[in-house]
Amino acid sequence: MVKITLKDILKDKQCEIERRKTRESIGLLKKKIKSLPPVRDFKKCLGGRGKLMAIAEIKKKSPSAGLITKLDYIGTYRKRTYAIGRRPILLDVTTIARQYEANNHCCAISVLTDKKYFGGDIKFLNKVKDVTTKPVLRKDFIIDEYQVYESMVYGADCILLISAILSQKKLKRLFDIARGLGLRCLIESHYKEDLTKVPAQAEIYGINNRDLAGGFSIDLEVSKKLIKHIPAGKIIVVESGIKTKKDINFIRSLRRVNAVLIGTSILKGPHPGKALDKLFS
Repeated sequence: MVKITLKDILKDKQCEIERRKTRESIGLLKKKIKSLPPVRDFKKCLGGRGKLMAIAEIKKKSPSAGLITKLDYIGTYRKRTYAIGRRPILLDVTTIARQYEANNHCCAISVLTDKKYFGGDIKFLNKVKDVTTKPVLRKDFIIDEYQVYESMVYGADCILLISAILSQKKLKRLFDIARGLGLRCLIESHYKEDLTKVPAQAEIYGINNRDLAGGFSIDLEVSKKLIKHIPAGKIIVVESGIKTKKDINFIRSLRRVNAVLIGTSILKGPHPGKALDKLFS
């Protein structure tokens, strides 16, 4: 198996962005934005509940886990199904989104839009938005302002910005553009040094337990260490490595965490919504 690195992903992402620019110009995206309805409030869904919530994710595969779920996306029209008793169930993007919509532990939905490494598609944002009332996060490697406008056009309410792959200046630029459009930003860090790049106006901090630059290893202790360096009053989301009830209880013990972002551990079976319930029960 060929080992995939963060450098590989970012190189391919830049090529992908340039291709997309030729198909739909940034000028056209800006025109489309003028007629869009207001975004849903991603910040509000995370704060003020007084209990740990989940941002439930939709993704098919990842470089570290390989194929995660056998879900088929609407639009492919393939017949691969999960057999549950005598009833075959087609797990597509909207099926999973509906399960998350009905789940009381889920406050928002994260959608992987990277196609090559995660099996996603930018169009999945609207598919999810059409069947849920919950805010939608676009999770991708966002490195260009084009992607910010694109996120808005295709239905995102919030975007992920990864400190490790952006300079402080570039992070601030993307953050400001998103804020000007009304989009929220989940700004992700793994090292203490990453936090120094985060704009003072940032409201939602993400702690990624996965070391993207160091072989994709996971350590939940990263959350415990990093949370001490996040300013008071900020919303905190813990990402990666949440697999068991024990993990959930560990995150709860940190007190300041508002939500966990969960994907792989609940997507391996035909009922991600029930798997999420089991984790939080």
